[in-house]
Amino acid sequence: MSKTMTALVKERQEPLQDRYKTAPDEARITDHAIAQSGDADPFHGTVKVGDGQSAPWDFGIHLANGGDHDLPNPGDILCAALAAGLDSTLRMIAARMGVTLESLEVSVKAHADMRGCLMIERTVPNLARLGLP
Repeated sequence: MSKTMTALVKERQEPLQDRYKTAPDEARITDHAIAQSGDADPFHGTVKVGDGQSAPWDFGIHLANGGDHDLPNPGDILCAALAAGLDSTLRMIAARMGVTLESLEVSVKAHADMRGCLMIERTVPNLARLGLP
């Protein structure tokens, strides 16, 4: 691990550590995303993440739910978020500790039962029955 990367991570994180010790409420953040989809195509949509600092992402619906799976589907995006979060956390911790990672691969899988989404089996939850918007 280069001393430059270790120093950079410490330089950015140590002031935050000090501030959050005295102001713990400032450590609580809220991330968000907004899905915006037209009425014409129920199998494709767009999601905007954060406060508009990045380009919108197009998404599609999985083949198992009647979609084309021609774009990342919501499950893919969820897996990507979890993988990115763990990957970045591990790399920052390694950098702070001065540990050189020769390689790192984070693999995330999600399992879903489409019977709930397709309203085939009422005992299988879908998002509407989980109370999500």
